Amino acid sequence: MTEIAVLGAGNGGFAFAGYLGLQGHKVRLYETPQFGENLTEVKRLGGINVIGVAEGFGKVDLVTTDIEEAVSGVELILVVVPAYAHRDIALACAPYVKEGQVIVLNPGSSFGILEFKAALEEAGNYENITLAETSSNIFGCRKMDDETVNLLAVKNKMPVSSYPKEHVTDVVSQLKELFEEFEEAESVLETSLNNGNSVVHPAPAILNAGWIESSKGEFDFYWKGMSPSVVKVMESVDNERIKVGEALNYRPMTLLESMNTYYGKIGETLHDFLSQSPVHGGPTVGTAASPPHLQYRYISEDIPYGLVPYSELGKALGVDTPYMDSLIFLASRMNDVDYRKKGRNLEKMGLSGKTPEEIKEILSR
Repeated sequence: MTEIAVLGAGNGGFAFAGYLGLQGHKVRLYETPQFGENLTEVKRLGGINVIGVAEGFGKVDLVTTDIEEAVSGVELILVVVPAYAHRDIALACAPYVKEGQVIVLNPGSSFGILEFKAALEEAGNYENITLAETSSNIFGCRKMDDETVNLLAVKNKMPVSSYPKEHVTDVVSQLKELFEEFEEAESVLETSLNNGNSVVHPAPAILNAGWIESSKGEFDFYWKGMSPSVVKVMESVDNERIKVGEALNYRPMTLLESMNTYYGKIGETLHDFLSQSPVHGGPTVGTAASPPHLQYRYISEDIPYGLVPYSELGKALGVDTPYMDSLIFLASRMNDVDYRKKGRNLEKMGLSGKTPEEIKEILSR
């Protein structure tokens, strides 16, 4: 039995806390005071009801909005929050996390591990803490209410990187006590450059903006919103992501390759996969998979914390990213937010002013 702190009580946090409690691990579940109401029913019940690919009652031993109480003395800390909250969680943790603890971002999105490290150091924490990130959330999941989570799927395998990479074997060995699907990634390049959400979500959300605003999400985003023409744009974004990786001497998987790896081969083309995949339950209208507005995470998270770091690295490395840049530009105007400034830019990753060779060296550590 392992004692684990799960930071975040949204879809992913509920999934991890409920599942790990169901497996007999000792779980601490934390949510920020701002969203403390997410914990009311869990605290009352003493755990989370789990349905789907695993079923039962997952006991949660500690439910808290006190970050010190959540992380102090626990060996393994799983950060399961949206990418925009990584920096805030790092700053909150900084006074309390110590040498020997392992912090895993689930997922890191794109280079979240770098932003987390920079934020810890900004707060004065230079402890020898092992930082790690996954390339995606291992669960396909939906929080049904404040006491129940639906585990729709568990991905077939999940790469994990550490920073520096020399710690990855120890981290994965520890994580395999929780999920056998975790495996060692080559480096942070593998986990951060294979962020499929940054390719899957932004282009369809922007290109279906009229449909989203007029229907409030009452349409089949995954099945009708991703038409052949929309998928062409997604494939162009995907190609730019791969070119950024190649400039860093790493060749990421194509989106189709990664989807087939996670879920099993479904179609010969990306459009085949997206239009036939059972992962989202078939044609669905008005579900959590269909964005009800343009501030939804497909834009507000996957653009500033997915496309922006790719585009920023591209500019620093001399790689053109016109399709990414167009989506960033359009999203910024639609939502009146400067996503490049707000997002995970070079400064927030600790890479501002670095030469291409210095960036390559930093990201290969």
